[in-house]
Amino acid sequence: MLLKNTGIINTNRKRDNMDILVRTHIMDDYADEINTSLISLDEKEIEHIFELSNKTDGDNRISEYNYTPIYGNIEDPETFFKDRPYVSVTKDELKVFQENEDFYADCALLHVDKKDFWWTGLIKHTQISWENRMIPLEILGTGRDLKTNSLDAVFEALNRLEHCSPKSEPWIKENAIFIREQIQKIT
Repeated sequence: MLLKNTGIINTNRKRDNMDILVRTHIMDDYADEINTSLISLDEKEIEHIFELSNKTDGDNRISEYNYTPIYGNIEDPETFFKDRPYVSVTKDELKVFQENEDFYADCALLHVDKKDFWWTGLIKHTQISWENRMIPLEILGTGRDLKTNSLDAVFEALNRLEHCSPKSEPWIKENAIFIREQIQKIT
């Protein structure tokens, strides 16, 4: 099942959205339509994810239909992601992502639990499933009203990620450092 890659993504995303590229896996040995999804979240969507998380208890999760992801490819995902399941990216870094406009998802579900969020679904007109890797809620901030969050609260969350990440998952610390550097560049 080969589908044409249509080029660099060109969407009407808002400038202040948080853009995250996430490894995406298709559960079929012969399918190679996509390897990455772009998740572009605004403040309202981020707050909704936190609200869903607050409604979960224990190991349970909440799932709902949500067609936020844009599907596509990165030329060399192993090198780009470097053992990380997701990367928060800037507009310039989005140039590595090529949207696949021929890929259609059926039944795209957002799943949220106490610590993570992720998407799953089916390739349209097939029984082949796909899933994104889990993204920790911490990447979205503290969960308070994002309009009134200060940079101090964001840096505090990044400090916790940087200093409390398990040694078996060094990408958490690397992402926290990267995000801090990006924020410092624009402030």
